[in-house]
Amino acid sequence: GDAPKFPNPMSLERLMHHWSALNKDDVMLDIISLTLSKMAQGGIYDQLGGGFFRYAVDNQWQIPHFEKMLYDNAQLAPLYFSAYQATEDPFFKEIGIEILEYVLREMTDETGGFYASQDADSEGGEGSFYTWSPEEVIAVLGAESGEIINRYYQVTETGNFEGKSIPHPSDFIKGLADGMGKTEVEVSEVIRTAKERLRGERDLRPKPFTDEKMIVSWNSLMIGAFVQGYQVTRNQRYLTAATKATDFILKNLIQNRQLLHTFKDGVAKLRGYLDDVAYFADAQLDLYEATGETKYLESAKSLVEGLISGFWDDVDGGFYYTPSDHETLIDRTRPIHDQSVPSGNAVAAKALLRLFYFTDEPLYFEKGEKTLLAFATEMEKHPFSIGNMIAAADFYLRKPKEIHLVADLDSPDSEDLLAKIHQLYLPNKVLSFNHSEGFDHATWTDKKSVAGKPTVYICQNFTCSPPLTEWEAIRQKILG
Repeated sequence: GDAPKFPNPMSLERLMHHWSALNKDDVMLDIISLTLSKMAQGGIYDQLGGGFFRYAVDNQWQIPHFEKMLYDNAQLAPLYFSAYQATEDPFFKEIGIEILEYVLREMTDETGGFYASQDADSEGGEGSFYTWSPEEVIAVLGAESGEIINRYYQVTETGNFEGKSIPHPSDFIKGLADGMGKTEVEVSEVIRTAKERLRGERDLRPKPFTDEKMIVSWNSLMIGAFVQGYQVTRNQRYLTAATKATDFILKNLIQNRQLLHTFKDGVAKLRGYLDDVAYFADAQLDLYEATGETKYLESAKSLVEGLISGFWDDVDGGFYYTPSDHETLIDRTRPIHDQSVPSGNAVAAKALLRLFYFTDEPLYFEKGEKTLLAFATEMEKHPFSIGNMIAAADFYLRKPKEIHLVADLDSPDSEDLLAKIHQLYLPNKVLSFNHSEGFDHATWTDKKSVAGKPTVYICQNFTCSPPLTEWEAIRQKILG
């Protein structure tokens, strides 16, 4: 498209669903992969520090508006992990990891919450923190390594932004290595170590201002991102970040059994909106799937019941943006379109349907279904701007694969099995575990392990597999 160009994770995620529904159509996956590759190889991505800027002012993803938003990166990291699952291309996984590492390093409060944004401007003006001249690179790295990096990241004397260069990689490592009498491995190692050294030098510059406000809805998106990062990489730090942020919200942003919206300087305020409650409920379900701990199901259930009692439209279905006891507004809206963040109604619909499959509570299915029906006409008319609602409808129509694991979750065999499951792109799945306490679910009450091994049962449309213990049989049943 033309400038300006914004990443559109909601529509790309919808296309990922579309790809999986069309028997893995290569053309669709090529479209997604090309877009994600060009974004990550452009100046809109911080090549040294990780994380995406808000948007590109040109049509090649090269010249960004240098503001970084938590909600953008919270949606893009999972998208890159999903692309890795679909393509098995490690490049996409690496971008997801770099985003999460950036958030841990620069956007995470000691309490566990995540900051809202970083400004575009710093002391030297917009972008000055991120741009380089060839001489500055050589001063840090020396002549030989500096020349390699200047050529690889296309840092030139003329520059591409106000006389300096926004680093963006070229695609010619082999040619660069041949031209300098080095191997590709040697050049790749120079690039790896140079990124760390240049980032360290960059950190000595005056930094852009960080807005340390912590917003529940944006934090909830990032909790989900860290959970998916953990699922794919099995890096325990990412799960710890997700649980710590959840604990922060539960401790500081629930008052009188009501979720609040924002926290800054020790003060929580403003009644939570639809996005806050729906996103946080969905993040609790993500954490349940990552840990098997029923306390996250209990938390999600409490939040969803608050949604139904406080936000539900009894006339037309779906959810209002504000609760029933909110101050009177000129228009009490029911948001459906994805904006810079997903539609609250889309996330609520998906969370309700997921919770139904975990709990067997028909009310959740009924409300999720009615939400989708309330916006069915809009989905037909505006598919590009309602990607998340269409993804929720896909979950509803195709039905999820219900994967139930009977095992000791702390055993190495269970960890190995879960790691393999999470290498697969499965947009429509729910993963549950045997419990000694917690929710009772009629489908799972009689499921037992076989010969003491981690045992998987896979159900869909009220039909369940026999107990499965061998990975290849499990994989074929999941993908079949």
